[in-house]
Formats: sequence, C-alpha cells, structure tokens
Amino acid sequence: LQGGSWPVLLTTLPLRSVRKLILNFPLPSVRSSPDKSPFHLICHLLGHEGPGSPFAILQDANLLDSLSTGQRLSAADQSLLQITMSLTLKGERNWESVAAAIFYYCRIIYKTATMAHQEISTVEMKSHTRSHYEKLCKTWEEVCVRNTMNFQHTSPGQVYSFAPNLSSSIRMNG
Repeated sequence: LQGGSWPVLLTTLPLRSVRKLILNFPLPSVRSSPDKSPFHLICHLLGHEGPGSPFAILQDANLLDSLSTGQRLSAADQSLLQITMSLTLKGERNWESVAAAIFYYCRIIYKTATMAHQEISTVEMKSHTRSHYEKLCKTWEEVCVRNTMNFQHTSPGQVYSFAPNLSSSIRMNG
C-alpha cells in the first residue's frame, strides 16, 4: 500500500450508506503473556464510555453513535488493535476530527504509561509521586474484575464452536 509502513489511509466507496471509521494499530504479539499484556488495559481505556472518555466527548459533539475496541488479529509475531466507530452525518463530514480526538487520547495514554514507568523505575519513590502508576493500577484492577465477572456469567457457547475454540486456546496458551 504505502511501502509497508504505518500509518496507512484506506478509503472505500461503499455500495450502501455506511458511516464507519475503523482505526487499526499494530502492536507486539500478546500470545506469550495474554494475562499480563497491556492490550486489555488499552482497549478498556479507549472503549470506556464514562465522562471525559473519547466516546463521551465525541458523542456530546454529535460526531459518534458508537465506539468499540478489540483485538483484530492475534498472531505469533504481531497483534492488531482495532477501534470501530459508527459516525453520525456530522461525524462523517468531520472524520479527521474524530480520528484526531482518538489519537490525542492515545497520546494521553502513552504519556501516562511513560510517567508511570518512570515512577516505578525511581529508587526513592515517595507516595505522593506515584499518582500515574496508581491510576493505571486501579484501571487494571477494574479490567480484571470485569473479566472475572464476564467469565463467571458467560453462557455456554454453541457445541459446534466449542472444540475449535478450545483447540485454538490450547494451541495459543499451551
């Protein structure tokens, strides 16, 4: 497409009216440590719907109807994070502003993670300087609680998909 480098802009002319914006982010593979990967934390932060979240801000501006995040690809050498957004008519006309808001939020996540890493790397950490680290820890705990609740309250799947899903899980996780 563009010499194999990111970012790549791909536009399509749909056959019917579809107002979607899909952003994909290449990430390192999460197969080696799926439970410790920041992938779920990033998805949780980008897909959150509370006050101040990208969804809330863009919805309040009448640019967005829905937003979802998740893993698009999980291979041995790479992962792909996908953010899918259903746009309003105004959002379709201003899709660059929608994308810019998501990228801005991604930069906030990156800066917070970088500062948290610096905080835990400092030998003489004082309790009042750990705010970024503690915020990320609290959010990680929320993700863990949500995942546990989802696991405990999941209905059994279809019989025909159980064996392929189980074998795939064993192959990936051992």
